[in-house]
Amino acid sequence: MVTILTVYLTVVFCLSAIIREVPAQSENDNGICSRMYIRNGPQELSRLENCRVIEGSLQIALANGSTDQWKNFSFPLREITGYLLLYDARGLQSLRHIFPNLTVIRGQEFIHNNYALLVNDMPDMQEIGLPSLTNILNGKVWIYNNQNLCYLETIDWGKITNGTQGNGIKKNKPSEQCPNTCPLKSCPKSDQGLSLCWSNEDCQKVQVKTCPEDCDGQNCEDCCSDQCLGGCTGPGPRDCFVCKHVEYNGLCMSNCPAGTYMYLKTHYQQFFLLFHKH
Repeated sequence: MVTILTVYLTVVFCLSAIIREVPAQSENDNGICSRMYIRNGPQELSRLENCRVIEGSLQIALANGSTDQWKNFSFPLREITGYLLLYDARGLQSLRHIFPNLTVIRGQEFIHNNYALLVNDMPDMQEIGLPSLTNILNGKVWIYNNQNLCYLETIDWGKITNGTQGNGIKKNKPSEQCPNTCPLKSCPKSDQGLSLCWSNEDCQKVQVKTCPEDCDGQNCEDCCSDQCLGGCTGPGPRDCFVCKHVEYNGLCMSNCPAGTYMYLKTHYQQFFLLFHKH
């Protein structure tokens, strides 16, 4: 399995290097960007500027930089429609500062064996650090051979992947050598009563249905419109962090309104931006 995966990743990266895409640009200045492959070093992250949604997948791989260089970047990214891959990006310790708002990975395309989140051979990573991530809609998680990576047992991956079976978390830093200390504030609990967190600063966000007493508009399903995914800032369909179905002029909807057509649709992607027909 591991040998096959390593060979597979090598082939993927070689092909990606040959077939380089045009740097992603926001479509119509609305923050929707195309798939992206970050190589060589953290300076390439600048291509993610203003990206709110990546239509496709994001790979950060075979890159070298200092920890401070990686920390120089932060983006408003909330959604990836494909998969997120981290592979041999040296100096990268956490995604906490880079993607503090990433809420949803849709998994409308996978890498290798139906993985929507893959973290492999990241020698300097100490925590994954995605404090806003609440949903991986399709696909599994594979986290393998990261010698310094902690805070894996303090995440309830089943809640993020909606109970998907087959997540693989192996050969990372032994849990007894990890601090795995959650913030002093009260974090959500696992079914075993253990605190859930991404780091010693960030609790895991778990969607619950006890409103309004326990809801701050961030992670309670009943406080948000049924058109929302991953939380909201208010009760309406314009207040969603991410739209469950489609978005039209900032409004989350279940279907395309009359007089509009689907835009940015590909073989893999089912998240649409809608515009009026002319």
